[in-house]
Amino acid sequence: MSPEQQQRALDRLPPGQRRKLQERIDRFDRLPQPQQRTLRNLYNRLHQLPPERQDAVRKAINRFSRQPPERQNAIRQELRGMEALSEQGREARMASRDFKNRFSGKEQGIVRDMAPLLPPN
Repeated sequence: MSPEQQQRALDRLPPGQRRKLQERIDRFDRLPQPQQRTLRNLYNRLHQLPPERQDAVRKAINRFSRQPPERQNAIRQELRGMEALSEQGREARMASRDFKNRFSGKEQGIVRDMAPLLPPN
């Protein structure tokens, strides 16, 4: 979105929402280019999913953010490890005893619901 388009979109929002969105845009703009690219790719993959899967992913992201930092790190590491796996490999990993022992049922659901954001292999 061009800066002009961003400004027009921001101008249509109520002041509180506008301020919050502007802060998020500013934070994004301060990220290194590779991180911005990664986030854009995630956003694009999210919006390619059917609406019900998009909703499940958003809810999983919210559940993830409520986890303690050490569990967030464990979930993040698991998802990174799954990036190199095929779809079948990811399913096998999530069905494995190790995965089930390492993560609570809630955490398993978070990983399962966030897996569609991983790049296809």
